[in-house]
Amino acid sequence: MIEMKPSKHLMEDRLERMTYILSTPALSIDKVVLEHRMETKRECVTDSGVILVKALETEFVITAYVATLEKVYALYRAEGHDHLPDGLVHRINKNKIHVVLQNMTEVERKKYLRKNRNRG
Repeated sequence: MIEMKPSKHLMEDRLERMTYILSTPALSIDKVVLEHRMETKRECVTDSGVILVKALETEFVITAYVATLEKVYALYRAEGHDHLPDGLVHRINKNKIHVVLQNMTEVERKKYLRKNRNRG
């Protein structure tokens, strides 16, 4: 797992999402495969399709979220790449449910999963 220094924002405003990400085995944060630097932050795409947003100066993790394919494509293009690695595309496609679930409370997730258990 990547060493992370949490920011106050992460601990106060994004703790439930971060807890969800860290407690979901499919979303393990093991290796950064792309870094996109901006003026004050960098967005780090992990091999599991999670994006860590870090402050440049302090290295604090500001936030983390399960990425969409569109977001990761945009970051890769910004870094001069024409396509994503096939394994990353596969991982992100498998994570689509986590994009939905990551911003729900535990109660909302359970309700959503019960309601959608027999669909597709």
